[in-house]
Amino acid sequence: MKMKILPVFLCIFALVVLTSCFDSVQSISYDKGKYYWYMKFTVSKDLMELSGEDTDSFFKDFDENNIAKLPDSVTIKPVDTEFELGMEISAYLDPKTKNEDEKILLPTKSGNEYRILFFAGILDSFNSSDFSDSSEREMAQMMLLFAKFRVMVGKNIIPHAEGAYFAARDNSWYGEDYKLPVYDYGNCYCVEVPCLVLFESEQYDVSHIVFVKNIGL
Repeated sequence: MKMKILPVFLCIFALVVLTSCFDSVQSISYDKGKYYWYMKFTVSKDLMELSGEDTDSFFKDFDENNIAKLPDSVTIKPVDTEFELGMEISAYLDPKTKNEDEKILLPTKSGNEYRILFFAGILDSFNSSDFSDSSEREMAQMMLLFAKFRVMVGKNIIPHAEGAYFAARDNSWYGEDYKLPVYDYGNCYCVEVPCLVLFESEQYDVSHIVFVKNIGL
């Protein structure tokens, strides 16, 4: 019995260590008539090297031609420290912008609900077709078991949020929205999105997080 405990412990330890090497935060705030949209994504250099990824080519998809196609309001900066590699994407946005690419980043309001773009959800990075077989998909899910995305929204955009969710798709067999707890960070609200929900994009619309305002306040 004691011999069987060790492999389980090592598996759990490995999952915690690996997922702690991934960090993602997205935020949106409002000040002086403009929205400030921000996204940071970083991964451990050690993890990339262990997986055989070339850290020197991490930004090859963000060459000068691609950056030139982005709206002028969007800034991309590399994050390159001793331990991490990643990027920061930020933009100051006019609420009345006519630029369709900028409009995608803006929050929208309908009744007591606010729709906030979930950037990781529109990348389609966890499409089922990306995996050669079910075992590969299951392994990816295990690797991301404890990983989360943090999404923060200023209280001057959404006052008194009482909940948040990903909307169930009309043809969803599950038939219920994916509820997300909301944490009060003082001047903003935060939701922690489990990475695993991205594997359920057929059941939920993961492109936007819907915040619900407490209409009693």
